[in-house]
Amino acid sequence: MTSTQHAVLIFPRERYLDGAQRMAALDRFTEVLRREGASAVGYTDSAPLQRYTRAGSLSASSGSALDEPLPIDFHAAHGDLAGALGLRLREGRFIDEDSDRADGEPVAVITRMLADQLAPQGSALGLTISASAGADPAIPRRVVGIVDDVRHESPLATTRPTVYVPYAQDAAAFAIAGGQVAALVRWQGGAQGIDATRNAGRFNALLGGIDPWIAVRDVTTLEARATRSVAGVTMARQLFAGFALLGVLLATLGIAAVAALGVARQRHEIAVRSAIGATPRRLLTTVLANSVRVALPAVAVGGLAVGRRLAGCPARQRSLACRTHPARPRPAPCLRPDRHAAAGAIRHARATSGVVAATVADCVRVFAMNNAIIDHRIPT
Repeated sequence: MTSTQHAVLIFPRERYLDGAQRMAALDRFTEVLRREGASAVGYTDSAPLQRYTRAGSLSASSGSALDEPLPIDFHAAHGDLAGALGLRLREGRFIDEDSDRADGEPVAVITRMLADQLAPQGSALGLTISASAGADPAIPRRVVGIVDDVRHESPLATTRPTVYVPYAQDAAAFAIAGGQVAALVRWQGGAQGIDATRNAGRFNALLGGIDPWIAVRDVTTLEARATRSVAGVTMARQLFAGFALLGVLLATLGIAAVAALGVARQRHEIAVRSAIGATPRRLLTTVLANSVRVALPAVAVGGLAVGRRLAGCPARQRSLACRTHPARPRPAPCLRPDRHAAAGAIRHARATSGVVAATVADCVRVFAMNNAIIDHRIPT
């Protein structure tokens, strides 16, 4: 079983004056983590499943002409970020820290969504793009790899075109002193990893041999981050389910009360029927048949409403469980959720609200038919 751990490393400005010193510390930290059992260690300026994302723009491409700058997510990567996140490589290669250095050719890795926009009829591999983050100047970069689309903010968020560049070639992040870097560690096999329920104690212990001045915060797992990112949808789903159960309970009590009232009103007639030879079985069957005549239409209408809500929603889309657990059952599925995940969640919430409306309508309908049940006579 694999799991991906997340932590934010904060570098003091006085000790780390530029990106070269930070990269050297990150490389030493990677060696320590691999000795502890990590299979992949990657670093980025903006970890997935958080509200903050580094926005940028793509102003030019050697492929399709751009009428205006294209908004993108711009991220700097170092180490084996693709392995840590479980990103599937479509074409080419991912960023290589040995060859993609500051003095090397500027390169970039893009997502499939952006590749389709730049080269609709062919491959975007090898194209030259000019991308930048914020107000930084755009730098021409050669596309060396294409990976699957990534949803950084939430499994339910919309997919955005994303560009990954080597950390050493990100001038804005490389030049500043201090700063913070998100570390992503994938543990595999029998490695215990870092217990996110405890705090940053073990991360601090591992970093202590490198530099005790590096602070650590937000030690958690991608699974926990994904669960938090959809907490609002999960709470709404549970709330609607609670209302639905309450509606079903009210409808059941209403039907039972009306049936009991009908039987009480017909007690004299039932006694007469019993005196002239009607068996208890016959009397019970008649009473139950009267109740079913009222309940069956209401159940049919409510079931039809729920069925219409769930029409076209496959069973695999009715639960967010597989999309809120990035480490199981496949590598980082929260980063590559089904494109209909949001629609499935909305359909589920609407279907549950449909149950509430149908059951409340059933209650009104049952009480409205009270007199019809009371006046009903048992056939001879």
